[in-house]
Amino acid sequence: DCEKPELCGNGICEADENYETCPQDCPKKVKCGDGICDKEETSENCCLDCGCLSGECVNNICKEKDKCGDRICSEGENYGNCAKDCSSGVADGYCDGAKDNICDPDCSRDEDEDCLCNKNGVCESEYEDYLNCAEDCEKPSHPIFLIAIPIIVIVVVLGYLIYSKSEKYEGGE
Repeated sequence: DCEKPELCGNGICEADENYETCPQDCPKKVKCGDGICDKEETSENCCLDCGCLSGECVNNICKEKDKCGDRICSEGENYGNCAKDCSSGVADGYCDGAKDNICDPDCSRDEDEDCLCNKNGVCESEYEDYLNCAEDCEKPSHPIFLIAIPIIVIVVVLGYLIYSKSEKYEGGE
């Protein structure tokens, strides 16, 4: 007289139950990769069957398509991996160090020669001089005299020595 209690509907998928005999206890197993996008499947959990809204399905994960060449410097692109989209000297997380008269904001002063002059109004002798940073460094006053005066002194002394020796030879003959 012992009756077997009704198992279906108790929230537990028992050994003798399956989706066909008791769907309320035993959910349908998702078969990702069977080519059918079931209602339990989405592009997030099974792009193999459901596809991707943007990009492509790679190893059942939606990946954005390579955007290099679309003339937009997108996230993940920089001058080093996509010069078509990211020009030299833009803030893209990559120091290009190109000598193009543009200080790359991703470079230190030592990495990009164009960053030597920071145009802050202070002549920093380690990096700046009048030739590479006239904005910060003043032109030296009369640098020609610093070179010309010693040369003139040397010429006068040599001229005197030559003249005095020639006088000795002419007078002593």
